[in-house]
Amino acid sequence: MTHRIGIGTVTILVILGVLFGAIAGAVVGAVTVAANSGSSHPTPSVQLLPSSNQAAQTLIPVTNAVAAVKRVGPAVVEIQHGLAAQTNPLSPFPQSGGTVIGSGFIVDSRGDIVTNAHVISGASRYHVTFANGRHASATLVGKDTLNDIAVIRVNSPVPAVAQFGNSARLQLAEPVLAIGDALGVYRNTVTEGIVSGLNRPSPGEALAASNMIQTDAAINHGNSGGPLIDLTGHVVGINTEIQRSTGTSSDNLFGVADPNATVAEGLGFAIPSNTAAYVAQRLIAHVPPPYMGIQYLSQTKPVRGAFVQATKPGSPAQRAGLQTGDVIVAINGKPLRHPNALMQRIEPYHPGQTIQLRVWRQGKTRSVSLTLGAAP
Repeated sequence: MTHRIGIGTVTILVILGVLFGAIAGAVVGAVTVAANSGSSHPTPSVQLLPSSNQAAQTLIPVTNAVAAVKRVGPAVVEIQHGLAAQTNPLSPFPQSGGTVIGSGFIVDSRGDIVTNAHVISGASRYHVTFANGRHASATLVGKDTLNDIAVIRVNSPVPAVAQFGNSARLQLAEPVLAIGDALGVYRNTVTEGIVSGLNRPSPGEALAASNMIQTDAAINHGNSGGPLIDLTGHVVGINTEIQRSTGTSSDNLFGVADPNATVAEGLGFAIPSNTAAYVAQRLIAHVPPPYMGIQYLSQTKPVRGAFVQATKPGSPAQRAGLQTGDVIVAINGKPLRHPNALMQRIEPYHPGQTIQLRVWRQGKTRSVSLTLGAAP
């Protein structure tokens, strides 16, 4: 299986644990995850949300677009960098003299900024412009190319921080706002729309994600890495892709339009905040992603879950006794009800933690304990 990551093309191993898997219907996927709790392995002590510092806003309830933008807007930044290699003609952003422009948002008072991995890919240096017009240099903290999430850090005071919200609570038709550096020219452009769909596969397999938020809020080149926010002023997604034509060829942030394709507008896609928060936390804490070591696909019959096609020799899955033909139907008591559920269930865990799988095998269900390893 081949996925386009950033502005290039990468062949992705379908062994669970390389990184998060693209699971759309019966698409073979790969899963790795972030950190949280449940074993003797230390949990990253990273606070992505603001606490007590000058940059942290006093958070009061807001339920309208103006107040929400006033809360999050000051934490949104423009990101530029010079490419280490030659300019790629498929770059999603306007380019001038080797400079690529994208967006990001500040998540803590240390100066950590979350953005897309494809925004900062191939960089030799980073330049950040805050919403108030002030400039700062930034360095890479870490990136996860298969989830298309990266963290960079500025070594200077930050004007504001944004808080992650709970993307699992989003509902269809809920109002959302996108903020970003539209076309690399119009800094902190705000557009409004609704949640058009949930748990969408990444269009064109540009990402290894299948739990994208679909929105009709206008997202343009340069918006990548910027926040999608709700009306309470919380980040519920990272704006990542657009699709402007239907069919097999799509004009998204990773490609060129087919002139013969049917035109379609209002198709924007964002990485859910719950995924982004876990991955960002792992990157900031330099915690390796966990590893199961299975090749699988999503199925609905005879039971719904993740069908194990193979286990990698010596992997945690093999040591736990998982077999080809098994169907993982629940993790820690939570059923896998949609194609990307396995990824979402594994996200909060890290190497060394033990998870409980409910496995269907030859008409019977059984419990299997699996201790996650570190991705090779």
